[in-house]
Amino acid sequence: YREFAGLRVLAARGARDGHQLDDFLDKNHIPHRLIEFESEQGQVVSNRLHLTTRDLPVLITPAGAPLRRPSLREVAQVAGLLRPLALQDETEILSDVTIVGAGPAGLGAAVYAASEGLKTVVLESYAPGGQAGSSSLIENFFGYPTGISGGDLTWLAQLQAYRFGAKFSTPSQALSLNYNPDGEYRACIDIEGCPAILRAKAVLIATGADYGRLDAENRERFEGVGVYYAATALEGQICRNETVIVAGSGNSAGQAAMFLSDGAAKVLLVVRGDDITKKMSDYLARRVQAQPNIEILYRTEIRKLFGDQKLEQVELENTRTAERRAIKTPAGFSMIGARPCTEWLPPEIERDDKGFIKTGDDVAEAPAWRANKRRPGPLETSLPGIFAAGDVRSGSVKRCAAAVGEGGMAVAGIHLSLASRRNA
Repeated sequence: YREFAGLRVLAARGARDGHQLDDFLDKNHIPHRLIEFESEQGQVVSNRLHLTTRDLPVLITPAGAPLRRPSLREVAQVAGLLRPLALQDETEILSDVTIVGAGPAGLGAAVYAASEGLKTVVLESYAPGGQAGSSSLIENFFGYPTGISGGDLTWLAQLQAYRFGAKFSTPSQALSLNYNPDGEYRACIDIEGCPAILRAKAVLIATGADYGRLDAENRERFEGVGVYYAATALEGQICRNETVIVAGSGNSAGQAAMFLSDGAAKVLLVVRGDDITKKMSDYLARRVQAQPNIEILYRTEIRKLFGDQKLEQVELENTRTAERRAIKTPAGFSMIGARPCTEWLPPEIERDDKGFIKTGDDVAEAPAWRANKRRPGPLETSLPGIFAAGDVRSGSVKRCAAAVGEGGMAVAGIHLSLASRRNA
């Protein structure tokens, strides 16, 4: 028996912070092992390095040095993800286009922009792939008749953009965007943990949306240890031969229910309204309704979560009759609604009443456009040269292929925007 020589995460069984480190390394495709503190191997390692439960989670470097309770930035540094965008003495980084967010829209744009010779920088706050990156199986993505996991699809796209010369920075959170209408580099972006200012001739905002959190008692306690926002093979293991609950009525809820129904004894699809065909693709709604071990509970909400170390039981309420019932389950999947990640943007970038970014004809009357000879491109925001694509954009189709397409379209708009300035 030889010990694994790469990165190791030592964590308590079922601990949320350990699960997050494991997930972060996984989604960034860094080879590593997760060792449970309680296991025989865990005990050997912790005794050798004098670690106690107070130190967990611990990241053990390939050289064998323990990092106690590391932040994601520290983990990224050790894993070699944080390639600095700027050299030591550089105070600014110049780019033709900076893409904020590396989900399908951002990655689609990165492939096109970099392959067409634009100097491209991509900022991603967690891991490339976005919401699609945690999708267990995307069955209706163009060109993959047997389906492809979202993680594989977005990883291949990242490699492709990288090959064309796009620069990636993960984890890099954009903190603010300042706009100068007269400069060649219209936007400057302040990045967390980066002393240099990033200047861009054009910006694509592809920050997507945050998943809706279940509004249920004790939810925080069980996130990552019973409450999940993605159904992948990892969660599928927990659900084998069990009853599981999926909350939501859109495509992500339907896909999760179908995927889990494969190994689970029963899947309860908990829907607030009284119809799944409104938001779900027709083919998927039909499959969900036909699947014998999926039961759809309409007008139902999750009220309370119970359990000791991890989720054991969920209380559901029928909102029409106010009747409550308890279900024994190790897992509840939250696949409800989304909130756009736009709070870091300046107020001049106009948004709809839900916070999604307005583009195209919807912003033609914005002050910056009224003073401009050009009309806004279909994906251009209320500030000329700043674009939005994918789930963050108002009116976008919330589908992976649509986001990739919008990323490509945005790059066409960026070329026009840059050309109009050169000819001005």
